[in-house]
Amino acid sequence: MGVSDKKLAKKVKLIDEAYKLFLEKGVNITAIDDVVKAAGVAKGTFYLYFKDKYDLLDQIVLSKSEGVIRKAIAELKEKRSTIEMNVAEQFIFFTDRIIDYMAGNRELSALIHKNLSACFDILMSGENSALKNEMKTVTDLLMETGLTERESYIHLYMFTGMIGSACFDAIVKGQPFAIDELKPQIHMMIKKLVKGDAVI
Repeated sequence: MGVSDKKLAKKVKLIDEAYKLFLEKGVNITAIDDVVKAAGVAKGTFYLYFKDKYDLLDQIVLSKSEGVIRKAIAELKEKRSTIEMNVAEQFIFFTDRIIDYMAGNRELSALIHKNLSACFDILMSGENSALKNEMKTVTDLLMETGLTERESYIHLYMFTGMIGSACFDAIVKGQPFAIDELKPQIHMMIKKLVKGDAVI
């Protein structure tokens, strides 16, 4: 294992251990000392990768948000290979996969809070070309409705932000509406944006 691999391994270990502690104890109760002890690294190592505990939290949120979106895209690709779907159906399927995953992972929803769209900071900066290639599946889908590439990113950003917020309030807080009440309304909004294969 090279030097850069060892550094990455330490950073990943810190993120993984912090994620477990944040879920178990909460962000406010968890100290940096707890994280470095669990990860088995020196405290100085922590500051090589993170400014403070909240910078670490931001990176966890980014990583987990990206994972949720990647999973939804993979499931959409698989579904498209087995059944013909119009643009609205595909976007609804993609949206539902995110909602269902968040509903099945209440602790993750609480940690991500309302920041599911956090990965767009990285996406728009161009730092993560692999994520951008994955997102192309969805942005190309939106471009089929006549949107430009930039408009597609904007729509995707707005929808993931809306979904993240709705998931947090409905799943974590249980108010003001249940997630099962929100899903049909989200579907309706998508259908208003996209009717069959055309923009309304």
